[in-house]
Amino acid sequence: TCFGLKDEHLVVVLSNLVDNAIEACEKITDDKSKKITLVMKVEEESSFLYIENTTAFPVKVLDNQVVLPSKRSEEHGYGLKNVAAILNRYKAVFAIAYKEDSSLFCFSAQIPETLSYAYTDLTAQIANLTAKSTYSSKNVLYTVQREV
Repeated sequence: TCFGLKDEHLVVVLSNLVDNAIEACEKITDDKSKKITLVMKVEEESSFLYIENTTAFPVKVLDNQVVLPSKRSEEHGYGLKNVAAILNRYKAVFAIAYKEDSSLFCFSAQIPETLSYAYTDLTAQIANLTAKSTYSSKNVLYTVQREV
């Protein structure tokens, strides 16, 4: 089964999204649950990527972009811009959302299967997460959930 991105692009997308999720969870200092969920799915016409994580503070999303305070905008935000640039190259559709009631930042993407790339084993690429991963079904590559 091939995911809709070249391996090197998939690594950039995953590393940026997962790094952001870990960083957000590390900022949680109270008794709130720290949680990261990553789901990747391949279907005949498209690949799907979904990641959500809890946050310490509300995240403002406007026009499918995270709005950062002006004092932080120069030092943050490059990871999501890199993710968007790669997904735009593949004509992917993606959405960024924040669920205030559950303090969850959510990123989802649908990547069309327009190109055929050899897909390397994702296990090695996400093993560094030291997360619990479970194989869910024939079409879902991996679901990773980590309590931080």
